[in-house]
Amino acid sequence: MTPQLPTITPRDFADRWSNAGFGERQSAQPFFIDLYAVVGHPTPAAYGDPERFTFEKSVPGGFADAYFEEHFGWEFRGQDAQLDSAFDQLLRYQVHLKTPPLLIVSSFQTIRIQTNFPGMETARYDVNIGEIEQPDRLELVRDAFFAPRTSRDEP
Repeated sequence: MTPQLPTITPRDFADRWSNAGFGERQSAQPFFIDLYAVVGHPTPAAYGDPERFTFEKSVPGGFADAYFEEHFGWEFRGQDAQLDSAFDQLLRYQVHLKTPPLLIVSSFQTIRIQTNFPGMETARYDVNIGEIEQPDRLELVRDAFFAPRTSRDEP
């Protein structure tokens, strides 16, 4: 998939979401849609293949908030304190998500990317929403959409 021009700046994204007062259910999809706009990736609806890229991917026992085949499974929570439970949920879902190379959890404050490459030690990268405009932090998030396999080369 070819990147599109971003339609929201990283600063605007951080300003909008770093102190959002909405609940998780109200915010997950708008948060993702804004993030897609920041990295220049089409939304699941624009992508056009709901089996490969979607919100609320059904799995036995629940739903992954966002799923992009061969890229990531993603869970959203409102607060950082809930990221560990979101990650545990993704671990339970991963086999039903075809074991994506990245398991991502996020909140209004943090995007946590954890590699999930078979036979390799995992690595974790936390991107603070307020730091998303820094080129190296933005690139970590962008790679989740366009080149998740490059994450294995990160230190």
